[in-house]
Amino acid sequence: MQILLHLLIGAFLSFVGSAPPGLINLTIVDITLKRGIRLALLASVGAGLVEGVQSLLALRFTWLFTDDPIVGKIIQWGAVPVFLGLGIYHLLKKPGGANTGKERKSGSVFWQGVGVSALNLLAYPYWIFYGSWLHLNGWLIRETGYIIIFSLGVALGTFFLLWVYGALSTAILKRSEKITRVADRVIGVIMLGFGIWQLVRVLLKA
Repeated sequence: MQILLHLLIGAFLSFVGSAPPGLINLTIVDITLKRGIRLALLASVGAGLVEGVQSLLALRFTWLFTDDPIVGKIIQWGAVPVFLGLGIYHLLKKPGGANTGKERKSGSVFWQGVGVSALNLLAYPYWIFYGSWLHLNGWLIRETGYIIIFSLGVALGTFFLLWVYGALSTAILKRSEKITRVADRVIGVIMLGFGIWQLVRVLLKA
């Protein structure tokens, strides 16, 4: 049960975090439209693998933030404004112009997916924060096996999200602004829910 839970949580957080249109997502759309869904899926595999490795590396450092009780309390309280702030940001965010990444990189599409995903350095603080928060709330077991399963879920979540982008590429390209707005609203509500839930938890523990 714990193995499945770690897999699903990793996949969920990865899917939600990758949902708003960005460089990786729109690169997959571009590859699909120019070279077909099969090659786009290959690029998605490369991007998903990198995201999984990034989460694995980031989670190895969560002990720096969770073993100190004072730092742990700061994270628990700090998670409240972070979640609420992200929720408000996504609810009020106005969609900007989409960059479809029309410049074609050399090499295979697999390595193109790897390269684009590797440029996303924000993945490291993202997974350090969520890894620390999950561990402090008892949802992430800090053992190598469970962290690997979690990171596998991250890779699968990223791949599935990119597969959705590839499969719906034509509609996404035509309605990118509307899709961005809907994605932001959904993520905003989810983050606000996390923030309120976290606030209730820390107040009950206080």
